[in-house]
Formats: sequence, C-alpha cells, structure tokens
Amino acid sequence: AVRQSFNAGAPPALLVCLAVKVGGFSDEAVESQVAAVIAAFDAPLEPAATVSITVQRESARQGSVPTARAEAVLGKPWIDEVLCGRSFRVSPSAFFQVNSRGAEQLCHLLRGVAGLSATTTLLDVCCGTGTIGIALADGVRQVIGIEVNAEAVRDAERNAGRNQVTNVRFVAAKAEDAIQDVLASLDGSTTQHLVAIVDPPRAGLHPQVLRALRECTPLSRIVFVSCYLPAFVQNALSLCRPQGGGVAGAPFQLTTAIPVDLFPDTSHCEVVIVLDRSATATSAVTAAGATAARATVAAAVAPNDVPASASAPAVSTTAASTNATDASAMSVSAVDKLDDSGAGSVSPSSLSESDPQQAKRPRTAPYL
Repeated sequence: AVRQSFNAGAPPALLVCLAVKVGGFSDEAVESQVAAVIAAFDAPLEPAATVSITVQRESARQGSVPTARAEAVLGKPWIDEVLCGRSFRVSPSAFFQVNSRGAEQLCHLLRGVAGLSATTTLLDVCCGTGTIGIALADGVRQVIGIEVNAEAVRDAERNAGRNQVTNVRFVAAKAEDAIQDVLASLDGSTTQHLVAIVDPPRAGLHPQVLRALRECTPLSRIVFVSCYLPAFVQNALSLCRPQGGGVAGAPFQLTTAIPVDLFPDTSHCEVVIVLDRSATATSAVTAAGATAARATVAAAVAPNDVPASASAPAVSTTAASTNATDASAMSVSAVDKLDDSGAGSVSPSSLSESDPQQAKRPRTAPYL
C-alpha cells in the first residue's frame, strides 16, 4: 500500500507499506526484494516527494489486521497529514481515508448532520486514528473512540495530544467487546445527549454492537458512515425493526442519506445515513442535513478554490443522487427524490439491492 499526504506541506510525503509473507522463502530472497524496492524510491523523485518505506514480515495471514510490527527501512514509519486544521499521524496499518480533500468534506458533513452541542457525548465507533472524533471534539462535551487496531489507537492518542484535544479518550478493543462496558460507564450527566458516529469496515457492524446501540436508551441518534450499502442494509434491519420478539429497545428510523464521493471515477462512494430514535427529530436532522449539504455542494462547485496545478486528488462531493434510479450507483436504491435544499431521505421500504450492472456514477457537481 502507498499512503500520501496532501495538506501537510511541500513536498508531499509518501509512505510505502510492504507486507512480505516470509514463510517458504529464504531470508536472502526476501531481503533482495526489499532492497530492490528501496533502490527504486531512494533516487530523487519527479515531482519531489519525501519517501518512507516500512516492511511487515508476516509468517502467516491471520485475519485482516496485521500482526507483525512495521519496520522502517527508509525514513520514518509514519506520515503526517492535516485535516480540518488538525494534524494527524498515520502509521502503516492504521485506517485513514485515502482522499484527504474528500475526508475533510466528510467531517464537515458529519458535523452538520450529527446535531452536536456542548452537552453531547459522542461515541466514535471504529474510530481509526481518531480523525472524526478529534475533528468534532471542539463542539461536544466528550468523545469516546473505540477501535480494534492497537496501532491506530496509539496514533489516535498521539493525535489528540499534538492537537491539544483533552476531551477525548480511546479504547483499544473490538467494538463488540467494548461497547457494553463503555455505555455502562456513562452516568446520567454524560448521557443527556448521546450520539454515535459509526464508521465500520466493509462488512458492517457486529451483531453485538448493533444490539448494544439499540438497547442503549439514552442514545438518540446514530450517524452511519457506510462504504458498502448492502452491509448497511443488514445493519439497518437490526436497528430499525419493530420492538418485540426478542428485539429490545425502541427502533431507529432512517431520516437522511447523503452520498460523498470519496473515490472519484470509480463505482464506489461513502454514504452518510442518519438514524433517529424518534420520528419527531426528522425535521431537525433534515434541516441540519440540508445546511451541511449546501455547504458541501458549494465547496464542490467552486473551481477557483483549487489551482489547476494543485497536487491534491480530484474529488467530487455530491449532496445526494437526484432520484432512486441514480441511487443504483450506490448499490442500493435508498435515496428518494431530493428537496430543493439538497437533502435526501430514505425509507426502510426503499432498501433493496439493485443490479450492480446498472450502476453508473451520477455527477451532480464537477470535480475539484
């Protein structure tokens, strides 16, 4: 994998992360290949870039989380990136969005739709290096991040320190193992306004996490960041189905869905989906979503913000698709026709998987 900084100053930093399966190969063969990669990047690059290379020597593949420690063989074993005016350290195996400009738009959008206030306790589930929680910490009482990757949690703690953010704490554990203890640790004063932002991997949330969120009575809103909508649909069924029959906790309702094009010129996009415990909050969250969507689209259609020679990646941020047919580009026909403000809505009845062969990316705003 290759990571690149875009906002941390010039020249940009490149972090080349090599994962080498050493079982079955001689040490000489492995080191020869590593040396060849180092030689390829050790010469001056055009355009200029600061290059670091790390190597993880894995004896066997054990799940999706690397078990071997990354060893720096050239430069330092991390890069620095700046998002939303905050500085972040990114290690080789820690999750961090690959599109920095799009990630900033995503954070601005989350701030707009989450309905945060000075009394909010924000649960940042699957928090990675703490990007979302740290970016939003100035608008809430406290942030609690949960992340399975211990290296990412170490980065998150460093990132909070380097940005002097003191109202955050992070838990290094599987979300399904930690969520109940985290919720049980909150007292009445910290659950007056409880909001969760979840940004799970492609497979979605574990059933135990869904159950804990559903049964947490003070939790009024979940903002779900989905990179794979079919998995979200399955999660939504657990969160939104009627109470009873072994299902505890009042159901959530889907109120707003806004796609964000983090992966331009591909068939993939992130979708921010707001779920509220009570239908009475629908008008409030839709208004917040409309405000955030207008700001997002305004940024996306302002070509003067980025010079033609800028090295930042191209990104198109869409407020939402224009109708349910266009929503097939998101793999699920979930987005209803928009209102004039640019906010979309979804209903559980519209959640049906579409034919992926029909998926074509809608472009409602030009690329930056």
